[in-house]
Amino acid sequence: MTSWLAGLAGCFSPDGPLSLDDSNGTALCLPMNPQFEDDHPARTPLGPRDCDWIEKTARDGKSGTDFFPWWTPGFNAEYFLRRALAHMWTNVRWRPPVNDSERAVLQDTATSLRRAYELDPNLQYPWAEWKEVLELLDRELDEAELVNPRAGGTPTIGYRRRSVTVTLPGNWRIKIPGSFSDCKLNEEDDLYAVDPPKEIWFSVYDLKGVPSSSVFESRKRNMEAARSPDHVIERESYFAQATITSKHRDTGEEYFVLNTFNLTLGRELICTILFSSPEQQDWALETWRSIEPPSIPEA
Repeated sequence: MTSWLAGLAGCFSPDGPLSLDDSNGTALCLPMNPQFEDDHPARTPLGPRDCDWIEKTARDGKSGTDFFPWWTPGFNAEYFLRRALAHMWTNVRWRPPVNDSERAVLQDTATSLRRAYELDPNLQYPWAEWKEVLELLDRELDEAELVNPRAGGTPTIGYRRRSVTVTLPGNWRIKIPGSFSDCKLNEEDDLYAVDPPKEIWFSVYDLKGVPSSSVFESRKRNMEAARSPDHVIERESYFAQATITSKHRDTGEEYFVLNTFNLTLGRELICTILFSSPEQQDWALETWRSIEPPSIPEA
C-alpha cells in the first residue's frame, strides 16, 4: 500500500503528471459528491495535507501512512481513533442530528473515541471535537469528567464546517453549507436537504426537444412574461429569476421563501430555499447565485 500511496502522491508532486487544484485543493480518495472545501493543496479522509506532505510521501510512501484510516492491523486504539477522525472530517454535520443516519454517525464517533481511549489513553485525541460530539448527542454528562477538562481550544476538525458543492441530477451544481443533510427524494421525486430551520428544495426538468438557442430564448421570454422577479441573473445560455415572499406556519410563525427558476440549454432547475429570518436573506441569495448550470453543447 505504501508503494501505491507513493505513486498517488507522485502524480501531484512538482514533477508529476497532474497538478494540484490551486483554487480549492485536490481531493484524494474522498467522495466526488459532495466536494469539500479547504485551503490546503490536498484533502484526505483524515484531513488536509500540505505540499511538503505530498513531496515526502511521493519519495517514500511510508512517511504518509497517516493517510489511511485503517493502517495498523486489528481492532486496536489507532483503528478506533482513525475511524472516529474519518467520521469527523467527512460525515459529522456539527449540529444536532435530524435523522437516524446522522445520529448513528455521531454515536459511532463517540463510541470509537471511547473505545480507543480505553485501549490506549496516550494517543493524541481530538478533545474539543469529542466534547462537541457528546453535546450534539446530549451525552456530555456521560463522559464529562474525562473529556471536558481536556477540551480546550476551538474545534477545527471537519470539512463540513465549511461549504460543500453538491452535484444535482442533470449535472446542476450548487454550493450549500456543509451542515445540510444529504439530499433525499420525497414522494413527488423532489430533492431536498435540511439544516433546520433552513431547507432547500430542487426540481430538475429536461425540456423537450433538442437543446438550442431558439428554444432557450422562447422559454426565457415566457419566464419574463410570467413573473416580476426581485433578482435576475443573465449570461450566455443561462437565465435565472428569484422572488422572495414571506409566509406563516399554522403556529403563526413567520418564515421566508426564495423561489428561483433557472434556465439553460435544454434544462430547467427550480430551487426553493426556506429560511426563518430576514437576516438570512443574504445567505439564501448567495446560495442561489452559486448555482452552476450543466455544460450542454448546442446542437
